[in-house]
Amino acid sequence: MIHALFVLIFAFAIGQLIMKTNDKFSTRRDPAAIRQTYDFTNLNGNALDIALKQKMLGEIEVIKTADNFGISFGHFAFSTSDGQKFLGCEYYEKVVTVFESEGTAVGGKKSTMEISGPCKYSENLAKIQAAVIPMKKIR
Repeated sequence: MIHALFVLIFAFAIGQLIMKTNDKFSTRRDPAAIRQTYDFTNLNGNALDIALKQKMLGEIEVIKTADNFGISFGHFAFSTSDGQKFLGCEYYEKVVTVFESEGTAVGGKKSTMEISGPCKYSENLAKIQAAVIPMKKIR
């Protein structure tokens, strides 16, 4: 009886340890896991700005449904000025996309529409999940 109770308590303790360990490692993705083509941790200043723009805009994907459409951008890893490495969506909380009208102005300024959403990366870290644009509301 005491042996069975000991085994049960030991199994419970191991289970709790495993659950806590998984929680620790599931909260943050390691930038080292990101492929070399998305890793800009060695760049800074103007070179970093150019690489990020090329990565995000070079991999734009439009996702269409009957009622909505979304825009997904390329994802990246980078280093801050103090050397800390981050994935883009770990550092930035949201993605803001601004659309400008072409050929139409109100009071001398182009009309704009701003769409924002949370910055979340895809499972393979290569893409930022699409920000959904509600077409029914726009129409």
